[in-house]
Amino acid sequence: MKWQVFALVLALFVSSAIAPALAKGIDVPGDSNGDKIVSTEELKAAEKLSQEGQITKAQLEEMLCRIIRIILFL
Repeated sequence: MKWQVFALVLALFVSSAIAPALAKGIDVPGDSNGDKIVSTEELKAAEKLSQEGQITKAQLEEMLCRIIRIILFL
């Protein structure tokens, strides 16, 4: 039992260390400062760009879907 708990904790630490390294190559739509997080200011700017026709509705929807996924998995 102790070894199973130890293995689980070790797996969590390893996965949390690997995740940022894997995320380096991921492009987050709407992320203007490169922190891989779309802030409310960035979302507002994207909504404005969408209204002006500079980005598509599909791109805006993808940003919103990513934000919702992040919120659900926190």
